Amino acid sequence: MSLKARVHVPCSTKDLGKNVRKVCEVGCISCQMCVKKCPAEAVAYVDGLITIDHPKCIAYGPECQEICVEKCPRNIMRKYEGRAAIARQADGLKMAS
Repeated sequence: MSLKARVHVPCSTKDLGKNVRKVCEVGCISCQMCVKKCPAEAVAYVDGLITIDHPKCIAYGPECQEICVEKCPRNIMRKYEGRAAIARQADGLKMAS
């Protein structure tokens, strides 16, 4: 089976960071740390959303060590471990109290 993705963003919105923080503990606040740190330049901020060029990410190879996941201050970037893992991770997303 070929690798389809290395990382993913399970929760993304065009809302401003301060509004995201009010309703979601792990929502993307558009700080763009993942964009700045990606050595493959596969992560981009387009029209207010984080996007991942998966073929470019995969082509770069594992030497990037998924630095985008490590640098995300809200832990919204996740290593891709298949669709079942995405469903489990979504269960762990928490609304702000």
